[in-house]
Amino acid sequence: MADVNIIIQEAGAKGISLPQIREKARKASVSEEALQSEIKRLRAAQQIAGPVKYRGSLYYYSKGYEPGGESVSRMIEAAVRDGGERLMTLKQLEEKKIHQPFKRAFDDGVAVLVGSGRAVKVKGGSSTYLLHVDVARRLLPALEAPVMASSEAALTGVNKMGTAVESTFRSNVWTAYEALKLEQHGLSAVSIGRLIRRLSCTKEALHKFLLAEAAAERADLHPTTLVETSEEDREGALPLPGRSEPAVTVTLRRE
Repeated sequence: MADVNIIIQEAGAKGISLPQIREKARKASVSEEALQSEIKRLRAAQQIAGPVKYRGSLYYYSKGYEPGGESVSRMIEAAVRDGGERLMTLKQLEEKKIHQPFKRAFDDGVAVLVGSGRAVKVKGGSSTYLLHVDVARRLLPALEAPVMASSEAALTGVNKMGTAVESTFRSNVWTAYEALKLEQHGLSAVSIGRLIRRLSCTKEALHKFLLAEAAAERADLHPTTLVETSEEDREGALPLPGRSEPAVTVTLRRE
């Protein structure tokens, strides 16, 4: 007889639909009645979780892999750890790194991850980023990553981390900007698309930074038509409020 528990375990975090379980059980000559009885037994013993409805099918998961705060926290942790110092916003993590049906537990996953001290939230402009605790300690060795964001000390720690990360990003932008400026023989208007590629950062992160710099009069954003621009320039094009043409190049100014 097929071991239904092993069938579900082998599916891991992807889970396995009831029709897929039935197909594997059928090949092992397991009747529908026996299959349903075994699923009921495994659920009662808390060895499996489910059913979770997704795309019209019922999915089962080995215990600990079902959509929930702990399983999603592990997915998010893997994403931010692999990203290193390249920050991703919470929105980017949810949209690009977590798929359904796990998205529904995204907020719970973030809460578990931050609450257990495995990551810290960092505020940058209007966005909130998530930084893995190992990276946080490399950036600020003296800072103890906050375990809970409920105390005044924890909030102070997050704010210090945010300031440090913002300062590091600004420094990286300027390093890339000066290098590109040198490559084009001192021409100060640098392609935003080339900046993004040189920094290996997300378009959203650089766009937010440049808009904030422009608002503080530390950057000039140069709008232009995209008709005869390169693919690189089109990829980096920054939409400007109240303008029909996006900014393709930027000139940065020191304070």
